[in-house]
Parts: sequence; C-alpha cells; structure tokens
Amino acid sequence: MVHFYCPVCWKELADDLSQCPHCGAEIHEIWRSKSYLEKLILALNHPEPSTVMRAVWLLGQLRDPRAVGPLGRLLETTRDVFVTRAVKVALSELGPSDNSEGRKQDKPPTPLRRE
Repeated sequence: MVHFYCPVCWKELADDLSQCPHCGAEIHEIWRSKSYLEKLILALNHPEPSTVMRAVWLLGQLRDPRAVGPLGRLLETTRDVFVTRAVKVALSELGPSDNSEGRKQDKPPTPLRRE
C-alpha cells in the first residue's frame, strides 16, 4: 500500500490529495514548484526513516553546497545513530565548507555513539 504525506506538516494522507486537510498546503503546487534538490531537502523531515536515509545519501551524491545547512540541522536534531552516520558520510562527500583552502579542520571528528 502506498502512503502519502503532506510535504509541509508531514501528516499521513488517505489519498493523493491536492490540498492537505490538516494544514491546507497546496501539495501538488509545492511539488511542481520545487527543484529536485529542494524536494530532497524537504524529505529530510519525512516521518519514515528509510526515506530520510535515501534523501541524505542522494544529497551527498549530488554534492551541492546548498545541502550543507539542512544536513547540519538534521545532524543537530536527530537521535537516530544511523541517520547521524549517514549525514556525516554525506557531509564528507560535500567536502570542506568552512575552509576556502580546502584543508580539513583541525578539530577531531565527533565519535558516533548511542545515547
């Protein structure tokens, strides 16, 4: 069975609706107006973890610097150790962002751990 979600409030929808009954968002218009990158960034908030993981991986593969901020925010808010790892891998694919010379930062990497 296919599940549909609103890309604004992420509530599950009974069908492929044009307007979200929960928040009133014009769903089809949102999807038509967004670029592929923007759709992937929206998917970082998806309620299904597998969709988030795919979006993170694809953003890393695209290597678009506009993904750094949204991936960083996800890294700060997620409690999922697998998402944390995927985000760190994706960010490493994007390369250094704060350093114009392209060198790695001097601070040690943050260890992955379960809390």
